[in-house]
Amino acid sequence: MSRRTRMALAGLIVLVAAVAWSTYGPVASQDRARWEYCTLNAGSQVDQDTAEVRIEYFNTGDTGYRVEVVQAKSSWDSQNDNLAENAFKRAAARLGSEGWEMVHMAPDQWMRVRIVYFKRRLP
Repeated sequence: MSRRTRMALAGLIVLVAAVAWSTYGPVASQDRARWEYCTLNAGSQVDQDTAEVRIEYFNTGDTGYRVEVVQAKSSWDSQNDNLAENAFKRAAARLGSEGWEMVHMAPDQWMRVRIVYFKRRLP
């Protein structure tokens, strides 16, 4: 390999290293996305007219954990509805409208969804 070829190759390597450093160096690492996570747990019947689901949020504030309960109540026109399913749908729709993205579903042994995992980019 001639001296001119070696010099060109060395220059190319330095150029590639400079571009890579500017793209993936310490400044770029500060721009990485940060996420928060939550789970939506399958609904349960509280009483004859009420069902509820739990939304569990992780890494929130100083406690690192908080829980919200979403309820569905029966009405005269929805006597045959599955209240636990309605509460689950209501909570999932609310999470979607708040910018949460579903990332995983964990079914039980009968392939019913028991837990759904969500993430959302931190500001």
